[in-house]
Amino acid sequence: MKAIKIENLTKRYRDVVAVDNLSLCIEEGELFSLLGVNGAGKTTLFKIISGKYSPDRGGVYIAQGAAVGVLEQNPDLTALPRELTALEYTYTAHPELIRLEEEIHELERRLASTSDTSLTLSLSASLNEKTRLFGETGGLEFRARCRSMLLRLGFDEGQINQKISTLSGGQYTRLALARLLATEPDILMLDEPTNHLDIDSLTWLESYIAAYKKTVIIISHDR
Repeated sequence: MKAIKIENLTKRYRDVVAVDNLSLCIEEGELFSLLGVNGAGKTTLFKIISGKYSPDRGGVYIAQGAAVGVLEQNPDLTALPRELTALEYTYTAHPELIRLEEEIHELERRLASTSDTSLTLSLSASLNEKTRLFGETGGLEFRARCRSMLLRLGFDEGQINQKISTLSGGQYTRLALARLLATEPDILMLDEPTNHLDIDSLTWLESYIAAYKKTVIIISHDR
């Protein structure tokens, strides 16, 4: 099946035709690399696919229901919640699991504070169902995975618990990458993802992408 289909795409940007009459298909599960000299329109194409830019002509068709995740070459980091730690921010890649966890804690609190038999039965049934769903959807592992993701991308134990406001620019970019990977989107788009990575982190990222079961599109000058 087609993850992305592009037909007759043309985009003029700053009085230059950055993309001209482009047509291609990217299959589900395919690893697709986009190569070209600076100014060839690689990042412009990414922004058209992600919906940030509108084409002057042609169309981009993304598989119905597919989640698209994008790491931009120069991501806007000003909107990051600076009061959170790096680890807490990575957790936010899983809002449904966090919501379920909060609901489970609330049910446990209510169970501990009631002596009503019928209410206890009702709360217990709800608690069992939500606990089952939490476990089946990765709730028992997501925090450990987020922690591991940050450590693999060059953070140490102290840095993952630092407030975002104290991180460096390179750490901001690696944090954005970690959170994006944690969401596991159906279409993962990475624009120069090796920026600010050391050799160990780069080696891990290569292995991660090679094992990724969904669609990946990468812009990189780094072989």
